[in-house]
Amino acid sequence: MGVCVSVHTVERALADEAEIERRSRVDALARSLANNKGELYLHGVLARCDRVNRNGRVYPKPILHREVAAYVAARVRRGRAYGKLEHPAATDEAEFRDADDETRACCRVVDVYWCDGDRTLMGYVKILDTESGRAIREIYEGGGLVGASTRSWSSLETRADGKCYVDDDLELLAFDLVRDPATISLSANGLLTPVRGAVEGRGERLD
Repeated sequence: MGVCVSVHTVERALADEAEIERRSRVDALARSLANNKGELYLHGVLARCDRVNRNGRVYPKPILHREVAAYVAARVRRGRAYGKLEHPAATDEAEFRDADDETRACCRVVDVYWCDGDRTLMGYVKILDTESGRAIREIYEGGGLVGASTRSWSSLETRADGKCYVDDDLELLAFDLVRDPATISLSANGLLTPVRGAVEGRGERLD
């Protein structure tokens, strides 16, 4: 005999599983905030190279590494690595290029490092006490997550393999926080999670 399971039973099981996951995220947030005096720090994937992202683009490793090194020297080490909630419209070049106005930012990148054979850029991000930063906090308080996405200018080149590559004129401007990041993949979901431990000093090196 076959086993008959109602659609409603399956839907209820999925809803229960989602609620358990949501509560787990809320608990993780509470522990992180307690360890960091109420400050919210997130950790996760910022960018990937040499693979197609959800926007259909490939960031060649030498080009992305060059730009990340320049970004770290010019912004991260100077405490000026600000990002916004969602990307500004590319049609407004001044707005799109703005990465210096802290009052309009939601976050600040405080540390980055490479892993996965130097193909995946991981980072630590501090959520700011600004209007958009508080919106990010509300997402996490509700059990949600966001991801990171590069904001940059570049020409694009479609090569013989049919893939669209970011060209050598890439200019990395910022890492913004978005609800639908291009870095999501099946092997690593690309979403940022609250740090588990305490942040040391100003956050240049985190647990």
